[in-house]
Amino acid sequence: MNISAVLHEPKSRYSYIYDEDILHLRIKTGLGEVKKITVKAVDPFNWIQTDTEKFEFDYTTMQEIEMIYEGETLTHDVWFAEISGIKTKRIRYCFIIEDMLGNTYFYSPSKKCIVDKDDPIIDNNFLYFNFPYLNSEDIYKSPDWVKDTIWYQLTVSCYSTDGETPKNKELGNFKGLIEKLDYIKDLGCNALYLTPIFKGYSWHLYDTEDYFKVDDRLGTEEDFKEFVNKAHSLGIRVMLDAVFNHCGATHSFWQDVLKNGKNSIYYDCFYILDENKPILKEGIKIEADGSYKDVGDYDNNFYCFGYTTFMPKMNTNNPIMREYLLDVSKHWIEKFGIDGWRLDVSNEVSHDFWRLFRKTVKSVNKDVFIMGENWDDSYPWLMGDQFDAVMNYGVMANAVGLVAEPSKHVTIKYTPSEYKKAVYELMTKYPNGVTESLFNLVTSHDVERLLDICGDNKDKLKLCYLLMFTYCGAPCVYYGDEIGLTAKGDSRIPMIWDEDKQDLNLRKFFKKIIELRKNHVSFKSMKFEWLLTDDANNVLIYKKISTDDVTIIIVNNSDNNQLITLPAILQNQKFVDIFNDTQVQLDKTLSMAENSFYIFKEH
Repeated sequence: MNISAVLHEPKSRYSYIYDEDILHLRIKTGLGEVKKITVKAVDPFNWIQTDTEKFEFDYTTMQEIEMIYEGETLTHDVWFAEISGIKTKRIRYCFIIEDMLGNTYFYSPSKKCIVDKDDPIIDNNFLYFNFPYLNSEDIYKSPDWVKDTIWYQLTVSCYSTDGETPKNKELGNFKGLIEKLDYIKDLGCNALYLTPIFKGYSWHLYDTEDYFKVDDRLGTEEDFKEFVNKAHSLGIRVMLDAVFNHCGATHSFWQDVLKNGKNSIYYDCFYILDENKPILKEGIKIEADGSYKDVGDYDNNFYCFGYTTFMPKMNTNNPIMREYLLDVSKHWIEKFGIDGWRLDVSNEVSHDFWRLFRKTVKSVNKDVFIMGENWDDSYPWLMGDQFDAVMNYGVMANAVGLVAEPSKHVTIKYTPSEYKKAVYELMTKYPNGVTESLFNLVTSHDVERLLDICGDNKDKLKLCYLLMFTYCGAPCVYYGDEIGLTAKGDSRIPMIWDEDKQDLNLRKFFKKIIELRKNHVSFKSMKFEWLLTDDANNVLIYKKISTDDVTIIIVNNSDNNQLITLPAILQNQKFVDIFNDTQVQLDKTLSMAENSFYIFKEH
């Protein structure tokens, strides 16, 4: 065994408190190198007095737990164990690893070596990994409602104008959205993520002018309040988009800086690089409304979002800016009762600010959901002190990487066996509680529309959503995907409300897959069992397992009709086809159309 390939670290994504007296452990080993791993764990204070002057360690309190093999990633095998009943809150542990060659290894932070099974070093807990204390304050907690959420993302200006299709993507409003809440409810979604609604300059509103006002183009505060109240009456929660990395050029703080320079009380609310140079370059014309055109220059005299000069970056360490943004975070919860914050460009804002943001938000309502936009590995933000979740673009990368051809935002192409490994890589990236709360997506406003990515093939779009809906975490439907909305190069286009122009059969697919997700706990379970990954024929079959039910997903990811040879465990068995509501008697083979699927449940 290559001992250098073993990965573990205490108090990390590999070792974390799951509940009051439960510790979760993960360890990664080289692919195919390990047969079995046992955890030995004990409270290091378990000494007993044998006489008036002598103490001996109580080895009878040592726990031995065989680890569960979770699966293989692209580079490692992954093993998992739960240590429960830690009443004293203290624990030390080591790993006893048996490799495929018959060797036994002792693995601890200070000693990694081959041992005999009766070697006294194995019980020397001074050499073990130490988890000093299970403090309840350190337990990751997200709102209970999140794990059962079916999200629906939309941009208000694109969605509905007074109940009708907007003439362009800038004309939708809250009155129109209010009229369409019953439609969203009927689809099966129970939470909305709205892109920015605050007063801004551009139609998309990511260049905020006033964080305390609803943009006039969308309606009034009264319209927004009516929208939130009706959504809540239908059991639909509301999450708003907060752009706290940068503001727009017309924001009053920035305007004051442009006018007064170093004499502005807001000067340090931004990142001016050289106080002896003009803030804006000569030649940039400031219009009467305070706006100016983006020059796309690499050497601006201030930090901004990318190089976008009309989006100056805000200094969240400045007391004035910090208090202002924290007041914003409370305002929309206290006045309107929103249920969540999605945080734009969240990975470019300091951890220090987000820790304070979390404390502020949760002090108002502990059930408000906090989600970051982060696209990459986000564990530093998901340790229980900042975000409840992030946008899980890894689900998109995996599903689209399997089903579609490489595109602008997903440049990889997976075989079924590679997809299986990518699933385990993603699923074991974070603590289990985090994974169960992540915001899963297969497209969004920041990437191409999924139907465009799939080459206008709606069957491939269905497969992408199927893979997401049978994965752990909270799935999101991007508005319009359910009726076949497509537009080359622009993911933010007006929703179509003329049913003659909608794909109503596709909408039936979405309603059914959402219904199944709600009614079958296995869909959101973290327990997979892979029955077939056939790279040659582009077929995969996997089980989703929970204590309540077991479902079997069969995917023909090929562009051809195929007669699939089933795994022996499925041959000649009876199942319920829960998607088509029929009973099925399987033979040794199964005929499947191109880019099609089955979802079976044991009869």
